[in-house]
Amino acid sequence: MLINFKFEIDEESYEFCCEIVNKMIELFYISHEEATSRVNSQWEGQIIKGYECMVFHEDEEYWDNAIYYTDDSYWWMPEMQDRLKIKAYNPEKGRY
Repeated sequence: MLINFKFEIDEESYEFCCEIVNKMIELFYISHEEATSRVNSQWEGQIIKGYECMVFHEDEEYWDNAIYYTDDSYWWMPEMQDRLKIKAYNPEKGRY
């Protein structure tokens, strides 16, 4: 399935972003549409190209969590796992 991202990407970045979408579906049991919308909301209008891009300084798992949970959730800390907060998602707008 071809994903329409709302930011400028090259082939390598496209594959990386597709992996983020697919992993979000697997980890959080969300729809393909929601995962794609969350990724688009994160980087809409930006240029995500080349390995020097800051996006590539982290792996897919980092981005899955950073995009899905609020900034104050501290999802990377084991003791915070019972206090995670999900970013609100508005399916009518396709955004969180």
